[in-house]
Formats: sequence, structure tokens, C-alpha cells
Amino acid sequence: MDNLDFMAWVYLGGGLQLYNELLQKELKMNVVVFPASGETAEPQGWFKKPIKDIKTFKGLKFRAAGAASEVFKVLGMSVVILPGGEIVPAIQRGVIDAGEFSDPSADMKMGFQDVAKYYYNPGVHQPTGFMEVVINKNKWEALTRTSRRSWKARPWPPNSTSTPL
Repeated sequence: MDNLDFMAWVYLGGGLQLYNELLQKELKMNVVVFPASGETAEPQGWFKKPIKDIKTFKGLKFRAAGAASEVFKVLGMSVVILPGGEIVPAIQRGVIDAGEFSDPSADMKMGFQDVAKYYYNPGVHQPTGFMEVVINKNKWEALTRTSRRSWKARPWPPNSTSTPL
């Protein structure tokens, strides 16, 4: 599933209702959410050496953060947590063998392609997602029905390069 498939599910398959239910009923957040644009997949990462099979991950020193790091530990990687600006220099100096940070365009702005020859996408940890507009539910409900309908009638979902707000 890519970001367009995901956004179709969100808007046409009941995903938005489920997400708002999760936030409001389960997490007790007083908000209404509208996804603003789909995100591309985060890569598995940038590696100095090719990944030939799952056994290749064992023993690699890999920069990851958050819940994804737990997945990578199960694969046998030694997970290292570094701030974004330290990843590329750490790969270059051999402190770590590989790393991931964000989407391909953000990674390339940081110079990953200059220090790690092998790039694998998509990753197992974030195949897609979306940016969102979060509105206080009380403020949302205080809007006139016309204003709420107007907001909902906007061109959803926007493409991945524009967010019409």
C-alpha cells in the first residue's frame, strides 16, 4: 500500500472515522483530525554494504529511533540512537554501518547517498502516513454547519506536493 492507496482508505474506506474514534474515545483527546497530505514510505535505510538476505542485518550497527528500533533489534541489529545531524558523519567515520532518518528527499539533502551506496525502500517501520490538521473538537463544533461543510468539501485528499489550507 502506498500513500495514495492509504489516503483512499482513509477517505473512502472508513479510516478517518476509525482514526478520529481512536483519538477521541480511546486516547481521550478532544480533537477532530483531517489528514492534509500523504507521506511517502520511509526507507529501510542507507547501507554501506548490500543486504543479500535477512541474515545480513545481524550485527550491523544501525541508526534508528522510536518503535522502529525494536523491530530492527529483532532482526539482530545493534541499534544506535543519534540525532539527525550526526547520522551521515557517523556512517562516514564507520561508527555505524547504516542508518535511516526520513523520506528519500530529506535523506538526500543530508547527504546519505554520499556515504552509503545501498538504499532500500520501503522500510518495515513506516510504509506510509500523513500530515494532519488537528482542530479542537469544541471549536469545531462551535463552527456553523456551513463552515464545517465548507471545510469538509475542500479537495481531499490533496496530492503529495500540495496542502490546500
